[in-house]
Amino acid sequence: MERSRDEIKITSVKYDKKYKSYAIYSDGEMILGIIDDTLLYFTEIFAGNTIERKLITEIIKYDRRARAYRDATAQLMRGMKTEIELKRKLVKMTYTDDAIDFAISKCKDNGYLNDEEYIRAYVERYASTRGAIRMKYELKQKGVDERLLKDICDDKESARELAVKFYNKKSDDPKVKEKYIRYMMSKGFEYDTAMRIYDEVKDYVDGVDEK
Repeated sequence: MERSRDEIKITSVKYDKKYKSYAIYSDGEMILGIIDDTLLYFTEIFAGNTIERKLITEIIKYDRRARAYRDATAQLMRGMKTEIELKRKLVKMTYTDDAIDFAISKCKDNGYLNDEEYIRAYVERYASTRGAIRMKYELKQKGVDERLLKDICDDKESARELAVKFYNKKSDDPKVKEKYIRYMMSKGFEYDTAMRIYDEVKDYVDGVDEK
């Protein structure tokens, strides 16, 4: 029986170890290269079966999305990322906007991608050495929505510890206060935080030295 021009007969399905994908052939010509997720989803893809040509477009779209999601989860396995960071990675891999949007949405739905969780982890890691200004700046550089950063504030205890260490080294310097302010602001602490802690630290360190 002669096939319709709108149909394609799959003559073979071969696994390509190099690209870790399946090559789909019709009469000796490769018509598709798909990953295992796509092969499992489209049960029509097997040697000897005839499919409609219009299904090829659906298969290609699904495969792009599946590949993007696979690469997105691989990126997240290497370490937490913000939504924008992950999108930048996928853009570099030349995925379509549709595939990228699908992968990001699926990662979020599955709980793998969450900017609020990223912020919490970031602050927990860096609050002991960085002030609110610096952390907010760095998170904005990572693409975090500024509205999510409003609750980040200086960790006063961490600021106090850094101030004590600095003052212990520079207490004999006549310009210690000026240098202290520059030091604390370089760490990203707010000016008001640095000033409030200065007198407290100065009195504490000087009192210990007198003893």
